[in-house]
Amino acid sequence: MYVCVSLLMEATNLKRFRERLSDVKGYYVPMVIDELSCKRVLTTKLISGILIDKVALLNQETRNYVGTKLLDFTLMELFVFRFMQASP
Repeated sequence: MYVCVSLLMEATNLKRFRERLSDVKGYYVPMVIDELSCKRVLTTKLISGILIDKVALLNQETRNYVGTKLLDFTLMELFVFRFMQASP
């Protein structure tokens, strides 16, 4: 079943993750700017970084770090937060 994405729901979910990860080292969730967001537009604070598919071009130590963080985050979603955010 296809569910139309509501960006207001996405904003709510980002806020949940921002709160839950605020004290966890190695994670940063950008702040949602409510005044500039609506059902069809989601606005967050701009942060610097690289696309996840570009991590493969980095050194092994960095790839290991990112892979570990992704796995840790997935396990936190499933077993600590009991809430997972994923696109259909």
